[in-house]
Amino acid sequence: MSYSFVVAARITISGEAFETWLDTPLPATVVIENPGDMFAGWYWDDRERPEDWSDAGTGITPRELLALRDPEDTITLVRHRDGALEAYLWTPAQSGSWATGQQRLLLMLAGAGGDGDVLFWEETDGSLPSEDSLLALLRVDAHGARFVEDALLGPILTALKPAEDAFYALIADAED
Repeated sequence: MSYSFVVAARITISGEAFETWLDTPLPATVVIENPGDMFAGWYWDDRERPEDWSDAGTGITPRELLALRDPEDTITLVRHRDGALEAYLWTPAQSGSWATGQQRLLLMLAGAGGDGDVLFWEETDGSLPSEDSLLALLRVDAHGARFVEDALLGPILTALKPAEDAFYALIADAED
C-alpha cells in the first residue's frame, strides 16, 4: 500500500536565522523531548509510536537534506516569508518505510530555533489536514521541541494557508 505524507511548518525566525539554519547540521534527536508521544492524541494514536529516532541522522544540514529530495517524486517548498520559516514537504512512501524520512524532516524543523508548529499528516493531494487526519503536531520553540496532544488547529491551519497556496502553485507550474 502506498502513502503520501506531508510535513508543514510555520516557525517564526528572522531572515538571518533562517539562512544560518539552512547551513547548520540537524540537531541531536534529544532536541525533541518526547519522541515516543509522536502520535498521542491524533489519528494514529493507537499505532505503535517510534521511540528510536537514531536512524533520523544528524550531521547533514537542512540545505543538504532538501537537495537530496528527488524532484521527480517529491514537492518541496521551504522559504522565509513575513518573518517566518515556512515549509511544505510532500513525500510519497511505501507502507512501513515512512519513519526515517519523515522523522528526519521533523528533526530538521525542530532545530530551527524559533517559535511555531510543525504538522505531519497523510494526504495524497497534499491539502491541509483536518483534526481527524492529523498524525502529529510538533511544537517548536527556542529551547527545543515537543509533540503535543491538544492544540487549537484553526489558527495553525490559517497561518499555513499561504504555504499551502504556494505548494499548489508549484504543482501548477510543474504541470505547465
